[in-house]
This record gives sequence, structure tokens and C-alpha cells, in this order.
Amino acid sequence: LSGRLMSRLSGSIRILDMHFDAKGLENLSRLIKGHEGRYKNIMVLAKADRLGREFSSNYWDFIDELKKKNVAFELRVIPEELTVEQHERLIIDDNTAYKIPPLNIINKKSEHIVSVNHSEAMDRFEYFWSKSVKFENTKHEI
Repeated sequence: LSGRLMSRLSGSIRILDMHFDAKGLENLSRLIKGHEGRYKNIMVLAKADRLGREFSSNYWDFIDELKKKNVAFELRVIPEELTVEQHERLIIDDNTAYKIPPLNIINKKSEHIVSVNHSEAMDRFEYFWSKSVKFENTKHEI
């Protein structure tokens, strides 16, 4: 999957995944390994209910690793009332967009990656991004 999908993506990587959690962060780290030079930043939108203590400790380590490779990372939490509006998971770069399985199980369901309309995916991502709060500004366990 890393070679088939992540090696094709470049520039700003946007991920919309309501189920993003510690396992999703771990899988994302594996997926981008060796391809970091292709990305300038990674932006993730997620739901708050899966971002507990285990996630928090891994989050800061992940940010530090990406900084060493000159890749910015930002996670924003979608307000709970908006989460019912979004069911699909998306990964978007500067030119392409794909519907993906949840990152916390993507290693088990990689065959379900489907190309989607880039403009529509970007509009959806930007809508949620503008209404979301940076992870650092939310109440989370440390």
C-alpha cells in the first residue's frame, strides 16, 4: 500500500478519518516512511472520541519525527455535531483524492481504495477543516 498509494501522493496531504486513533497514527507513520520527501505537510481531521492517552503520547513523538524530515503535521478535531455528516474516509493530495478504509485497519482493507472527485473531496475537507479545532487546543489526556 505504501508503494501503490503513498508514493504517488505529494505536496499537502489531507486525511479525513473519523476513526483516526493511536493505531491509525502508527499505520500512517508506516505508510509515509521513505516517502516523506514528497510531502510538505500532512493535515488530519478526526473525531475526538478516539484521541485518548495512548494517542497523545504517540502524537508528540510523530510530530517530532516529521519535523526532522521538514514535514509539518496538524491534527484537527471535528465538532461532535458535525461528525454525523461524514462517513467516508478520504486522503487527498494536491492533485488526487481517494476514498480509503479507516487508517486504523488500512493494512487489512487496502483493496477498498477508490479514486474520487478531487474538487468535491477538497471542498468537503475544507468545510470540516474550517469548523474544527487544533488537537492541541482541545481537552485531551496527556
